[in-house]
Amino acid sequence: MGCARTWQARWCGLLFLQGLLALLWGCTLAPTLPAATAPQAVPLASSSELARLDESERVWRQWREHSQGDYHYVVRWQSRVGFGHVTTVRVAQHRVVERRFEAFTLEVPQASGAKTVQDSWLEQGSQVGSRAGSAAAALTLDELYGVCRQLLNEPRVALAGPQPQWQPPVLALDHRGILQSCQSTLAKVMGDAPQRGVPALELHLDK
Repeated sequence: MGCARTWQARWCGLLFLQGLLALLWGCTLAPTLPAATAPQAVPLASSSELARLDESERVWRQWREHSQGDYHYVVRWQSRVGFGHVTTVRVAQHRVVERRFEAFTLEVPQASGAKTVQDSWLEQGSQVGSRAGSAAAALTLDELYGVCRQLLNEPRVALAGPQPQWQPPVLALDHRGILQSCQSTLAKVMGDAPQRGVPALELHLDK
């Protein structure tokens, strides 16, 4: 009996050691998976575009002082299917003092240029910027330069798959070298693709 019990104990101990060695061997050979890497963020715009914006802002400051901060600009937008709107923002002494809005639909045929006004309003003084909706924001041109700079500096993370992605912004200057538009367009969208940034504007100096 004593011998049998001793043999059983040795056999159990041997099985235990074999199991332990197998466990250790499996851990050693288990493949090490690489840690997931976050997508690399890249700037939306190149350094040359930022340099163009810097030079444009310098030019604008000269024109701004020449006009003593009095100017207005017009933002127009029109859909492919025949409706649109116009916003006029007026600035006096470097402050927005008026915003005018008009929404319209074009008559058929659209080539005639005839339109029907669907909505219109005027904001002045403390009311400026109080309405939401499709109208362009009540911002000075200096503030629009800030919007453009933020967009150009914004990092872009490429998304996998077919989902829409924001394209690098396009910076446009007028014949004087002043900011005209700075927009990023949502790609892979049918019809009127959404845009963000500074919409195309017509700047008029009032002095």
